[in-house]
Amino acid sequence: MLFDERKYPYHLMLQKFLCSGGHSALFETFNWALSMGGKIPISEGLEHPDLPDGTGEFLDAWLMLVEKMVNPTTILESPHSLPSKLPGGRNYPQFSALRFLVVTQKAAFNCIKNLWNRKPVKIYGGRMAESMLAILCHILRGEPVIREKLNKEKDGAKAEEESGQEEGSSRRGPQVNQQQLQQVVLSPFLGKWAEG
Repeated sequence: MLFDERKYPYHLMLQKFLCSGGHSALFETFNWALSMGGKIPISEGLEHPDLPDGTGEFLDAWLMLVEKMVNPTTILESPHSLPSKLPGGRNYPQFSALRFLVVTQKAAFNCIKNLWNRKPVKIYGGRMAESMLAILCHILRGEPVIREKLNKEKDGAKAEEESGQEEGSSRRGPQVNQQQLQQVVLSPFLGKWAEG
């Protein structure tokens, strides 16, 4: 269950999907199905005369899932996002919806290239074409959004680094207790003054 009824993803589930290898398995399965288990080149798979029954149905369902995964609006604006800082200060790998979107769109585009300009599969060809067009639209629409968000992240990281350097230099100075410093520095003189 990666998505809710409105097609918004649960980021926790996407993180688990990614970390458990489900994401790479999704795209490897596409290559396996189109190459008939590695027997033929992927580029020939869709038009091969010995394409097994059920491949069209699988590709149709696969494209519908991938269409949800490359949608920049639902992925980036999901109400089911994870907090930016985890409670308890534990170091868990942080999920980045933006990075997930970039990786998924790149992988989806490479897969679509193997289906594009090929003879459509019987029964499922029309729906598959619609899904491929929707995926390409999501990729094209998402490019400026991704670029803008990456620039914001980059600018935010620079500002954080600069403020961290300023705070670090200002913290180093007053780390010493001034009263103790005076006692340490003046104690040899005070001892001689008391003797003399």
